[in-house]
Amino acid sequence: MPEPQLSPAKWLQFMLGKLDAQAEAVRAPTDYYNGVHKLAFATAKFREAFARYFPPMANNWMKLVVDTPVSRLAVEGFRFDPDPTKPGWDQDADSDARSIWQANNLDAGSQIAHTEAIKCGVCNVLVTPPANGEEPLITIEHPSQSYVFCDYANRHKRLAAIKRWIDEVDRYAYAYLFLPDVVYRYRSTKEVAVGQTLADMQWVASTVADDPVTNNTIGVVPMVPLENAPDLLYGGRSDLEVAMPIQDMVNKLCLDMMLSSEYHAYPQRWAAGWEAVYDSSGNAVPGEQVELKVGQSRLVRANSPDTKFGTFEVGEVDNYIKPIEMYVDHLAAVTQTPAYYLKGKMANLSAEALHAADAGLIDRCQHKILSFGDGWEDVMRVAFLAKGDTTRGKAKAVESLWRNPEVISLAQTVDAAVKMRMSLSTPIEFAWEMLGWSQQKIVQAKAMMNLPDSPAEAARRAAAGGAPVVGRNDLATSQGGVVLPSSVQRSSVPEQR
Repeated sequence: MPEPQLSPAKWLQFMLGKLDAQAEAVRAPTDYYNGVHKLAFATAKFREAFARYFPPMANNWMKLVVDTPVSRLAVEGFRFDPDPTKPGWDQDADSDARSIWQANNLDAGSQIAHTEAIKCGVCNVLVTPPANGEEPLITIEHPSQSYVFCDYANRHKRLAAIKRWIDEVDRYAYAYLFLPDVVYRYRSTKEVAVGQTLADMQWVASTVADDPVTNNTIGVVPMVPLENAPDLLYGGRSDLEVAMPIQDMVNKLCLDMMLSSEYHAYPQRWAAGWEAVYDSSGNAVPGEQVELKVGQSRLVRANSPDTKFGTFEVGEVDNYIKPIEMYVDHLAAVTQTPAYYLKGKMANLSAEALHAADAGLIDRCQHKILSFGDGWEDVMRVAFLAKGDTTRGKAKAVESLWRNPEVISLAQTVDAAVKMRMSLSTPIEFAWEMLGWSQQKIVQAKAMMNLPDSPAEAARRAAAGGAPVVGRNDLATSQGGVVLPSSVQRSSVPEQR
């Protein structure tokens, strides 16, 4: 393991080697996600004859395997406990963290990051210090262009990171090496030719526009990896690893079926004892017969009474469809993707049956929320360090808030929230979260109902020169009780906040 005392040149050489290996590893799942599949089990002659006619792209299930959980993953906000001496959480989502999130368009950017992480196994997020009083810049970096190296003794400690890309304007390659205290900038010694790899590129210190060596004012490596299904030896793993071999088998069967349909689209006929071919001397040519051509409006006649006609049996495509359906069922099992997503048809299922069908997908999403949540929490810490806020930048108690990945009917959710509110006297904010309200909508609702601020929000209002909200309006009961819809009987149980 390289030590932080290594020279910049040694660090660059080491990190470029790691990046090259990672870029090669993510190429196959990226191609499969985009529908660029290899012709499995096909000979060279087969590919030469049929590859351009039957490209295996029409049955690309790899995109569904990745996009299905991504559609259920959405970050709603972050909670901080900036003062570790005070017990309890700040109940409201941190408004400053939300400002950073919105300024960087991360509602959409986070979906891109989740897609790349599930597809490739990892996706990196880079934080750049703010300029001119703006928020820190947070960018999503593809794993073929960036790599984060962590300490083997502590996987949460980032020792170095690198970002490498080709500028489309001047055709030079650039590389930024990030260490905890300094950032080194490099440029290739010559332009990169179209199609040229960067593995053997020579580098020099870049003096274009910026100093090639700058201090890292953040104080930590500013690139954070979002790892998908990480393990102890290899880090993040792509969800397509187990799916690509099944896709190959499906492609092979689909190609076989298309070739079979090409040669069995119409009934194939045969004739025995058909007219012979004669040479100029009137002698029959051995093994040669007049070509038999059959048209839709033509009758076939034979001069010889010994001529016989027949039709070959039509090929059955069910011999291909059934194995394809079997492999699709296997794909649904190993990737925990509901079968109705893959097959494109839905039976008339009850709510309980649909919930059971989604159970594997929900479990898969919950595991991803744990690993991605840790990454996004680190991103927010780095962003606050970039702003000079060491309290939240070094906070241990940080919680990422996620939308519920489970699809539940609104009637069921409201019924559960009302019952918990009435019988358990749970805070109204908790009921709103159960309904799937975003943190911004909850803050808006509290302001409209004149509900009191949390301690942290009250401190932020006071720092901004505003008075904290400390009262409630007349929507609450006279006993300080439950706020419910007008159609529901209000409870006399006193509220506990």
